[in-house]
Amino acid sequence: RFVAPLVMLEQAGGIAPDWPRRLLALGVERAQKHLRLSRAEARRLDDTRKAIALNAPAEAAYTYGADIARDAALVLAASLGTPLPDDLEARISLGASAVFPVSAADLLGKIPPGPALGHALNQLRTRWIKSGFTLDKDALL
Repeated sequence: RFVAPLVMLEQAGGIAPDWPRRLLALGVERAQKHLRLSRAEARRLDDTRKAIALNAPAEAAYTYGADIARDAALVLAASLGTPLPDDLEARISLGASAVFPVSAADLLGKIPPGPALGHALNQLRTRWIKSGFTLDKDALL
């Protein structure tokens, strides 16, 4: 469905062709079960789909890695018929290099170990991601 625009974006950006990215551009998600994919290939396709749904390159890079975030941005731009954002690589680099500043040990005095601790960490991580990875440990705690 979106292969021609994807090829144009790849060529314009000097990005090598990639069959999983092009498979997603073809829109053959349902055909995945009929293909003989390794677990890693299937996971990559699934993660790229999730990254496309995020529509946030920095968050996708933090969650799934720079390559998947780039693939998601390419497929999304091809599907919308838009160019890649000028700051795409900067956003991907920001997310890929981000390190969550809070650990479970930081919360142990305030929250007992167990599911509540995990839930609190997830809430803090969500706030941190939504801040564009700018909140530091003190601001989060």
